[in-house]
Amino acid sequence: MITSPQNPFFKKLKSLLKAKGIKKEKLCLIHGDKIIREVLKAPLSFSHYVYSPPLDSHHLRPLLEKEGIKPFFISHSLFKELDPLNTQCPLLVCHIPLIEKINLPLSPPQGLEVLCALGDPANLGALFRCAEAFSVNKVFLFAESAFPLLPKVIKSSSGSVFRTPFAFLPSIQDFKEDPYTWALDLHGTPLPEWSPPPHLRLLVGEEGPGLPSGLKVPRLYIPIKKTVESLNAVSAVSIA
Repeated sequence: MITSPQNPFFKKLKSLLKAKGIKKEKLCLIHGDKIIREVLKAPLSFSHYVYSPPLDSHHLRPLLEKEGIKPFFISHSLFKELDPLNTQCPLLVCHIPLIEKINLPLSPPQGLEVLCALGDPANLGALFRCAEAFSVNKVFLFAESAFPLLPKVIKSSSGSVFRTPFAFLPSIQDFKEDPYTWALDLHGTPLPEWSPPPHLRLLVGEEGPGLPSGLKVPRLYIPIKKTVESLNAVSAVSIA
């Protein structure tokens, strides 16, 4: 059992709680019983699973052992450092898939695609969950977006981030115009009056700053009661 916080592998795992460590190590941490069961069915490669004495008889362990995934046994105090979401179940260490980086301008869309600059991990995870539910073909993440393989994104997406294709884009400030893109905004064409084309992109701006000035794409507006100031970005995408 590993008890020292100076253990090299523990330090590597702890770095996976932040985007910098995930990018450097090309690994991510997966938290949560249900999500782990789901991702084990996906065509992913796994490095280790992590557990501590209270989890010695956890029902996930036989399944992880059956998959041939190596165990990493650590003290409970160290384990809690790796489990800020307090899932209290073994953690899965996953090799991250190759992430596509795309330059602007974009080629024409195929079906429905989403452009996203959401910086909050929980919101981004919820967006991925909606994207999978509504058969979005691809999610494009601007540089302002949260990193998609942060533990909180994975958890709030219920694992959808592993089942929904995504790619990285430059800054949203560099995105000026695109004939296939409609931006969700507080003003524009009311959604009930809109006839969507078969191939299009929906653009979701940053929380707070919203859409950049100088953006030359048509706007979509979701009518709501005057007593409600606005919808959050994920709710707006779901309705649209």
